[in-house]
Amino acid sequence: MSLGFTVSGVLLWVIMQWWLRHDGMTLADLGWGRPTNVAGMLLALLVGAGWLLFLIYAGVVVATALALVVVTRGRLGSSTVPVESETPAPAGA
Repeated sequence: MSLGFTVSGVLLWVIMQWWLRHDGMTLADLGWGRPTNVAGMLLALLVGAGWLLFLIYAGVVVATALALVVVTRGRLGSSTVPVESETPAPAGA
């Protein structure tokens, strides 16, 4: 999924650059390279906080953190988390 996202992002960037050059414009004409203002910074922080809350609510952050714990369990040097045996317990136990 991340490969597809990267490829599509690069493709969009190339198309945008071609379109701008075709029209005799640059990124500076779109406002890139200029300092931002306070309203832009506040809006970016608000969107970022909203996205983070959405991810937390959707369980993506929690699921990712739990997956990392499972994957790295017992492999981070001196393990403070006891590693359970990977062999199943006998049926009568």
